[in-house]
Amino acid sequence: MSGAGSGNGQQPRSNNVLSNRDLANLIIPTIPAPTTPKPSSRPPKFLENMDRRGPGGMINPAPRPVIRTEENDPMPPLAEAVEAVSRRNARTQRQGIPSSKKRKVGPEEAITPSTKPANTTTSKRGPNLFPKLPEAPAQAEKCDQMLWEMKLAGKGWMEIAEKWEKLTNTTTETKEQDPRETLRKRRLLIEKLAARFVKLKENYAASGTMELPEPYSEAHPADLKYRKISDRKKQDVKLINIMEKTKAQMEDDLWKTFCHNYQQEFGEEISMAEARGRYEDVVNGVPVLKPTAAEERDMLEVKKEIIVDPVAIDDEE
Repeated sequence: MSGAGSGNGQQPRSNNVLSNRDLANLIIPTIPAPTTPKPSSRPPKFLENMDRRGPGGMINPAPRPVIRTEENDPMPPLAEAVEAVSRRNARTQRQGIPSSKKRKVGPEEAITPSTKPANTTTSKRGPNLFPKLPEAPAQAEKCDQMLWEMKLAGKGWMEIAEKWEKLTNTTTETKEQDPRETLRKRRLLIEKLAARFVKLKENYAASGTMELPEPYSEAHPADLKYRKISDRKKQDVKLINIMEKTKAQMEDDLWKTFCHNYQQEFGEEISMAEARGRYEDVVNGVPVLKPTAAEERDMLEVKKEIIVDPVAIDDEE
């Protein structure tokens, strides 16, 4: 049996089974394992264009910083700087949109009704509705005097507002105006007058010239603080006046004593006014008067009479 099998020339089949890995290697081509690239001696491309890298790939040192001075970097003339700024502004300005800056109108471009800007208003300045606040009743205008007297007398704000408009030549009523708008303006005026009355009380109390009648003080006990402030200020003013009076009396006694001592020293009488004038000239400094022509001639004659002996100087060997 064995001979017959060998005679046919057929080799026996191998019963070895291929593994899954071998089958995968047969089907999928083998992929080489990733390898680490070797470092190249050539510098990267982004460094080739740098000026600071030399031929050998080494970076040259940075240049030394230069301090800006008038010599190495002078400032441009003012005219050139202004012109450059003007050109830059002209480029950045958008076309088709007018500038918000007002254009200066020359003398040849007179403003006519057709060329008049639309945003201008022709409003005339009215009279001074609220003059400067006075520091004392003697400095008050007629409108402020009316406000002070009528309010201390217990008058109503509506009556005071009407009288104020007459004295200041102003009005809150117009024919084509809504009555409600007129009432609103009148109330606004009353609020301003009430605030002004409070400021008048503060100023009069601070200057010590405030006088409140008894009926008003009883009806408004909160305003007694202004009276107390005014009374203290009056006392301060009296003390200052007493000191000024005392200084004046001492001044007279001082110059009387000065004149007496002057007479004893120089043997001549002098008035208080003359003594004060001489003393102030000495203290403040009197300008030196120039010599007269006769005095200058006398000085020249004196100089001619002075004889200066020459001094012999030995020659140095």
